[in-house]
Amino acid sequence: QRELPVPERTSAAQLTPLPDAADGAAAGATNALPAGQSAAVTIGVAASGGRAEAARVDPAASTAPAPDDEAGTAAQAVTAPAPPSPRPPQRPVIDLASTYAWVDTSEPVARIWVTRRGSLGREVRFRWWTETGTAQVDRDFRAIEPRVAVIPEGSRGVELLVPLMPDPARREPRTFYVKIDEPNAGVDLGTRTLMQVAIVPPGYPAARDTRAAQNVALPP
Repeated sequence: QRELPVPERTSAAQLTPLPDAADGAAAGATNALPAGQSAAVTIGVAASGGRAEAARVDPAASTAPAPDDEAGTAAQAVTAPAPPSPRPPQRPVIDLASTYAWVDTSEPVARIWVTRRGSLGREVRFRWWTETGTAQVDRDFRAIEPRVAVIPEGSRGVELLVPLMPDPARREPRTFYVKIDEPNAGVDLGTRTLMQVAIVPPGYPAARDTRAAQNVALPP
C-alpha cells in the first residue's frame, strides 16, 4: 500500500479516523459524504503494526472559532449615547432696574423701568404702587394706588410713570418708594422689588450718585 505524507499544519483535532480494514473497509478508502456536505481530503497514514489508517481533513474545521458569547453580547451592547434632551425655557423673572434712583426737581415724571429675564414666550402681569417717604403726596408726587402693569410677550420690560409736582423752591431732597409684587402664575419675582426715588433740587450733588440713575435706570 502506498503512503501519503501528512501536511505539517494538520492538527490532531482535525483528523477524523476512518474505519480500518478489519471492519471491512479498505485502508485509505474515502467515506461517502451525506448530501450537502463539503468534500473532504483523505490522507493515508502508516500506523505501527503494519496497519494503515486513513484520516479525513474537514475544510470547515479550519475556520476561525466563533466569538465568545459574553464578548459578542458586550459588543452588541455598545451603542451610541442618546442626544441630550432640550432644556426647558426658564421661568420669567421680573425686577426693578435698580434699588435707588434720583430725579431732578424740575422733571414732570419719574420713569421706573421693570425688567424681565428668562423666557420671553408669554405675557407677564404684576401689581405695582407707590409708598411715601419724606416726599408728600400731591405736593411732591402723585400717589399711585395698586394697579396692574403688563409686559407683552417677547418684550424685556415695561416703563412705569410716576407724576411729580415741580417745585422750584424745594431746597432739600424728598423721597418716595415704588413697589412691585404679585406676578401672575408661572412668573417669579427677583431680588429688586422696592426702589427708593429721590427728588433732588439743583445744586444738591450729594444725592446724585451718577447721571445714569436720573429718572431711574434707562431701559437696557
